[in-house]
Amino acid sequence: GFIAAFFRKRVPVLKVFAESADAVHQAVKALAQARIFLEEDHLDFTVEVDLAETESLQLTASLELGQWVRKSIAKNWSLQLTAAGSTEPSDLAEQIASRLREGASVYVSGIGPKAMLASMKSFHLVGGFLSDNTRVCFAADFSSTADSFNVLQLHAFQTWATCKIGTGSDVHRTAGYLAAGARDYSPPRVLAGGPSAVGVAVKAMALARSFLQEEGLDLTVCPHFVDYCEDSSSSHAAFLLQTVKAAALRRKLQGRFAELSVFLAQAYLEEEWGASVQFVP
Repeated sequence: GFIAAFFRKRVPVLKVFAESADAVHQAVKALAQARIFLEEDHLDFTVEVDLAETESLQLTASLELGQWVRKSIAKNWSLQLTAAGSTEPSDLAEQIASRLREGASVYVSGIGPKAMLASMKSFHLVGGFLSDNTRVCFAADFSSTADSFNVLQLHAFQTWATCKIGTGSDVHRTAGYLAAGARDYSPPRVLAGGPSAVGVAVKAMALARSFLQEEGLDLTVCPHFVDYCEDSSSSHAAFLLQTVKAAALRRKLQGRFAELSVFLAQAYLEEEWGASVQFVP
């Protein structure tokens, strides 16, 4: 319930830490249940895995706008890989990467704490078998066996890596990267640190919209000021992008001009009400 409530506020990232196989198992079950709670809100999230030196796990859940995750899972043509307590993480990671490299779908199923721990270690290693600009993540789901055992399914995805923007970032290259992700209906998250970088980010998002216009696609953006609550002078921002069909949105925008005041409105609403707005750059 806490995870679902967190993402209903459109906060982009939540980190979950687990230090044992049992804790990992409980965490993944909680993530799967949270996805069920969010379905009626048309929200979803994916999870990345990081393994610390102490072998504790950090599960980073990232909000995903749109329905691309659920639509991908609903296709029902994924290859199933099975994890057990005896599974070698590097072998399973290589199998996942091979499938993703081919552009195909794959999910890992497992029962019990040891199977989930092996699965998490595998997801941590998958990125090493793929290109550097790739983000490897999963969405957790429940299933049942013929004997009514609850099975966790981890649907693997290879998406566009987070776009980190600085003052010197090239607007045209950044816009091309955002547009490419939008064409896959899974545009990357955008991070910008400082007022100048935020300006570059907005220019890149506006330019990306022009790249998509002839393809009948468009982008909407949900901004979040990462450090606003701790320091009201901070301008560190995260932008969640969503691909939408262009026609209806562009009709609404005819004769209108986007205003920078939407950023201030977002910060105010987050502080006062925990609300969220979306805009088109």
